[in-house]
Amino acid sequence: KEIPMLAINKKGCKLLKDCFDSFSNDSVIKIVKCIEKNITTIITNQYGNYIIQSILEMKNKEIKKSVFDLVRNNLILFATQKYSSNVIEKCIDNNDDVGCALMKQILIGDTFERLLLNNFGNYVAQKVLMKVNDDVKDMLLNKVILCVPQLKQLPFGQKLLAKLLQQYPKLNIIML
Repeated sequence: KEIPMLAINKKGCKLLKDCFDSFSNDSVIKIVKCIEKNITTIITNQYGNYIIQSILEMKNKEIKKSVFDLVRNNLILFATQKYSSNVIEKCIDNNDDVGCALMKQILIGDTFERLLLNNFGNYVAQKVLMKVNDDVKDMLLNKVILCVPQLKQLPFGQKLLAKLLQQYPKLNIIML
């Protein structure tokens, strides 16, 4: 019961991270199991999101797999929340199995567009644009173009478009 409370406050977050570094695998697994039961509360918290990032960066695949599955199964929800979107961005930034699997999921269906049109999700979409190869980037930039009318209507949309036009001059040509 105490672990979820520790995970969502500043000092507790530090304490849990220290536990991850110094406890045995069995003890860390027990802590992670408690965190899994409360993942939505923890990942969407200003301190708790760092705990989830720490778990997803662990070398031990057994420890991080179930947490990753929970994150992946709730990708849109977590990618569109203020603090949990940081977890998704961090995963994508790491060129490991977790980041690759999340990127593949974002490229399926309308997920990229949904993220692009969200106040927090657009940062995840931008991170994906930075990480993909040129062919996929061209495909995603075409999706951006389709979203331009909607982006122009959103409070953050003008700033996002200006940033994307600066980063991807190809957009200027395509939009003409």
